[in-house]
Amino acid sequence: DAVYRFADRKAGQALYTFLHQEALHWCEDKSSMITMVVRDYLSYRLANRANPTKKALVLALSNKDVSELNQRIRAVFRKLGFIHGNERAVRVTDGREQWEAPFAVGDEVVLRTNNKDMLRYHIDENASTTDESQWIPVDVGVFNRNTGKIVGIRSSADPAGSVDFIVDLDNEKNPTRVIINSDRFRHQEKAGMAMVHNFATTIYASQGQTVDQVYLMDSDRMNFRLAYVGMSRHRDDVQIYLNESELHQRLDRMMGRAEPLEARIAAQQGNPMEELPVQIGRYRRSEMLQAVALAW
Repeated sequence: DAVYRFADRKAGQALYTFLHQEALHWCEDKSSMITMVVRDYLSYRLANRANPTKKALVLALSNKDVSELNQRIRAVFRKLGFIHGNERAVRVTDGREQWEAPFAVGDEVVLRTNNKDMLRYHIDENASTTDESQWIPVDVGVFNRNTGKIVGIRSSADPAGSVDFIVDLDNEKNPTRVIINSDRFRHQEKAGMAMVHNFATTIYASQGQTVDQVYLMDSDRMNFRLAYVGMSRHRDDVQIYLNESELHQRLDRMMGRAEPLEARIAAQQGNPMEELPVQIGRYRRSEMLQAVALAW
């Protein structure tokens, strides 16, 4: 019911409900927020290790935050052995931006373009994870925002120098295996392989995904549409993380209060405002929550 209130632009009522569900988490600054989100995500995944059907996803607004979240989660999964073997770094795209990303066996990924002709194979636990001659084709076609896990990696001669990522796609009724080639599986408009990590993703890119548990980071760039998309991705539970330093800056702007001299000097020197120390405690949490509700 609370999620539906976001669709009706009644964000204040909806957030009040989540507040009483103890789903709101107050963080001193951006760094502590990311640390808390990573901790809670990892705690959930480790607690549900025996139940791999339980899915979780971290949602943020910026690709910069998503990149850091994925790096930190992958680092822990690497140490635990959930991600293993040699990494292969390739140029990737989500259809909007491009960047270099490393992949290894165990990485959870999401596809970011369609290919209606790609063969999908039956998953045979006794067959090789890199030799498709042992696989049985059962269907064709993959689509934007299909999710899965890398189970094998091999060098490919078609085209020369490319990499094949063997991905088992998620599907409760009929999971299948596909071959994602680093050079051939490209977004139509952008260079780079159209497959990215899926421990954390942007709210925009999460459209079409539904998971059991969501961890959502607030931002001063959040709006009604993004709030509704982010808050409607979960089946079981959602946790919301609020940055008190950023909310103080937001309320200062709303109240027309002048920025401290240090902030004005830092801004002239090109330093990001979000990295500046902010004196918190000047606003009550009820006031900060009202600012969140106004944006959402």
